[in-house]
Amino acid sequence: MSRPTGNEHYILQILQILDELPDVRQDKVAKLRKQIEQGCYKVDAEKVAERMLEEGLKDILYRSGKNLH
Repeated sequence: MSRPTGNEHYILQILQILDELPDVRQDKVAKLRKQIEQGCYKVDAEKVAERMLEEGLKDILYRSGKNLH
């Protein structure tokens, strides 16, 4: 088997780093859990709606074959 060269080496390094990242950000989960337990977690409905529309629009554009960039 040949050794990776050039970009292959960097891609393999990036893949290794990504592989070592946790699937769940425990620090963020713990913070949110604490806020929920204390009753101080607030959902910003406007941000949620905005994000839903943004993702929906991206999906529509993707399915139509148009690119955002």
